[in-house]
Amino acid sequence: GAPEDADIPTKRSYRETAINDFLSSFETRTEMYRALDECNLAWGDIKTTSQAFESPTAMHRGTSVAIDARDGTTRRVTQTPYRFSESDSGIEPGDVAPYRGEHNMQILQSWLGATNH
Repeated sequence: GAPEDADIPTKRSYRETAINDFLSSFETRTEMYRALDECNLAWGDIKTTSQAFESPTAMHRGTSVAIDARDGTTRRVTQTPYRFSESDSGIEPGDVAPYRGEHNMQILQSWLGATNH
């Protein structure tokens, strides 16, 4: 390992090397999973957004919705985490994705009383 008096970047480098050596010592992911479980470590796979949206749990819970991307395609976005039966919150399938900053003036006027100067 890194010497006790090593600076932070050096310690990080040693740690990164040790972790990479440990993880690459397994021939299969299953072997690695078992070893991590035996160490009683909290761990998990890191998924892409698409993988997370396509997981059975996410699909069952409706955590994403396909919206109009305004370019002839749709894209999946994260749904509002809390939805109540008598509330008008959340995203509906087919809603249109706003452009970045598209509603800034509306929001500034509504929340802060800003004018369009």
